[in-house]
Amino acid sequence: MNYTTQMDAAKKGIITPEMEIVAKKENITAEELRERVARGSVAIPANKMHKAISPEGVGEGLKTKINVNLGISKDCTDYSIEWEKVKMAVDMKAEAIMDLSCYGKTHEFRQKLIDECPAMIGTVPMYDAVGYLDKELADITADEFLEVIEAHAKEGVDFMTIHAGINRRTAQIFKESGGRLTNIVSRGGSLIFAWMEMTGNENPFFEYYDKVLDILAKYDAKATFFVTGRNQDYNYLIKDAYNAGHTIALHTYSHEYSTVYASVDAYFDDLNKVGQMVKKEIGFVPHYIRFPGGSSNTVSRRYCQGIMSTLTKEVVEKGYQYYDWNGDSTDASGNHVAVDKLIRNGTSCHDNNVMILCHDTQAKDTTVQALPAIIEHYKNLGYTFKGIDDATYAPHQSVNN
Repeated sequence: MNYTTQMDAAKKGIITPEMEIVAKKENITAEELRERVARGSVAIPANKMHKAISPEGVGEGLKTKINVNLGISKDCTDYSIEWEKVKMAVDMKAEAIMDLSCYGKTHEFRQKLIDECPAMIGTVPMYDAVGYLDKELADITADEFLEVIEAHAKEGVDFMTIHAGINRRTAQIFKESGGRLTNIVSRGGSLIFAWMEMTGNENPFFEYYDKVLDILAKYDAKATFFVTGRNQDYNYLIKDAYNAGHTIALHTYSHEYSTVYASVDAYFDDLNKVGQMVKKEIGFVPHYIRFPGGSSNTVSRRYCQGIMSTLTKEVVEKGYQYYDWNGDSTDASGNHVAVDKLIRNGTSCHDNNVMILCHDTQAKDTTVQALPAIIEHYKNLGYTFKGIDDATYAPHQSVNN
């Protein structure tokens, strides 16, 4: 084998066995697929160690893929139940399994997935770090975080979520700006923020980003990176990530509400800036976006009345993609909200397609307690969990500004 990754092979003009399989599934020629992989518009997440995989392609011109989230947690520790979910997902033709296990000895379950499951396998190393290393969060070292990434890759994981977007500088700016309406929404983001606060160290996924890419390349695993215009001294890493076959997406150039939402022109100026910044690195402007504060935010009222009513239409017209939620636990209303209130509100939506908003920070401990009941409620009603892509149903809320 004279190539490292699927993209490396494609750029060398090599059609791999995985490309041939995917091309047949997608009813296109292997050469057409190779060209798309070479330019980065299609990814084939296929770890060399995942021998049971039935390769799939994700990206330009290909069929929509379904991802199923599952995994072991402190409240759901029965491996047999999670494995039944895996089998059901595969039987229903899901192409990807995202193992979000975050409690106990996760290795056995993940290894069984890799050994027996034909779907692409994804993980979130930040979720697994505490359980995998069997250490308190504050006691984990930067090198140990990277060890978790390599351990997942070595086992055969095909794609990962890497929390590299927040660092000490941006965290400090966010704290000083006073513009946030809620605490950090991302579970992984809140964990790495807490680690930085407790240790005083830089985010290791940011500081040692090049090492992360080396690990992923070694095992041909893929990740998606959302970027801002901050810390441009490190913009070369965007190109490094793209050249390694990873996906680049946009958030905001400034992440300053007063700048972003000063006017419609100001928003698109900010978005265009981050888009052009990325284009300088990878040659094109990604179309995946996320509004600062979300599309239903009210903070924008302070700077421009009615701006979100305009933006939610214009971003779609300009070819971008964004999502809202139609279910809400209402845990953003305060800290330590009563569990029964969270369950009542979190199970109130019974649309055909449901996206529920929950937050996970140190101050949202009751959300963690309420989540199993919310999940069980929807499972009992026959709902299944799918990942978002271009074809996913996008609930649009009543815009508040």
